[in-house]
Amino acid sequence: MKILRLESGLSAVERGWVHGETFKDDVQELAEIRTELISAAWGGASSKRILSLAEEHLPVLREYDADLYGEFQGIAQSAHISEAQLLVLNHYTDLRDMGNSAKALEEGCSILHARYGEEVLIAQTWDMHATAEPFCLMLFLPDEGVWVLTITGCLALCGLSSKGLAVCINNLVMSDARVGISWPTLVRKMLRADSVPAAEEVLLNSPVGSGHHYALVDAESSKAWESSGSDNALIYDGQTSPYVHTNHCLDLKMQDLSRISPTSTTHHRYAQATALLKQNPTPSADELWEMMNCRIDFPNSLFTDRTTEATPHGIATCARVLMDCKRGEIWARGGKDAEQTPIKFDWGVRV
Repeated sequence: MKILRLESGLSAVERGWVHGETFKDDVQELAEIRTELISAAWGGASSKRILSLAEEHLPVLREYDADLYGEFQGIAQSAHISEAQLLVLNHYTDLRDMGNSAKALEEGCSILHARYGEEVLIAQTWDMHATAEPFCLMLFLPDEGVWVLTITGCLALCGLSSKGLAVCINNLVMSDARVGISWPTLVRKMLRADSVPAAEEVLLNSPVGSGHHYALVDAESSKAWESSGSDNALIYDGQTSPYVHTNHCLDLKMQDLSRISPTSTTHHRYAQATALLKQNPTPSADELWEMMNCRIDFPNSLFTDRTTEATPHGIATCARVLMDCKRGEIWARGGKDAEQTPIKFDWGVRV
């Protein structure tokens, strides 16, 4: 797993410039991989068609948050790719789904959350095309007081702020996808909020274009929303613990908009995570981390690797992250080896 600690006092463009310059080759390669994967999902569509759709999102991003757009521009400029290419890298699953309405593709990512006593823990696997794994990155933004798990060139996947606010995500394939903000931009903006209610306000007042589940957790409260291009549904208000979410909608009205691949493991992973937390509803951080490594019924398990020689872009657990909202700690690990111990990060040094 790559690690980048930005210096404090940088402008938005400078933040992006350092990111893009540091990982220029990676950003170029990942943008190319993701363009090719979208082309395959669209039945051999040209890169011109894909980039044309990506370009439609740029004015929305520019108007939504000038600071984050400046960072986005800095990454593209220093990595020597176009903003449309970088949008493909950031907004990959959502662009893919917009042009592929006939079917839903395989998805991953599982969230496990436990709140009890003085403990407030949330963890997730990040399951994606296995070729994304070498690009996993822990990025520290000192002026925002935020650690994010991301990939090179991407603004954020999930993260924890120094205020103890955690944001985790699952992709949802929805039939009402439209042009909107890139979801990593939304994650970054929510992580700038002071609390879960403030992060909710960001979510509910943003021009969301596609489907995701957002789990928002801090020391005081927990909320989870399923979101699509046309609607939002509150599905968890923190009144019970533990909480689990994978890649299917729990809200009935959102289910009418969702599309799930017939080969998806989402229901199996949901049942597996639920069973693990039923057996131990008050896990320690170490125990919750081990739950993410569950390989029962592999590869249809929380920790997975569904690649073969013929399918190198198959779904795999590319990274795992655990956040302790009370203690302000974030643990992360990239790689497809479940036995790897997590790297622990805080606001000063890597532990």
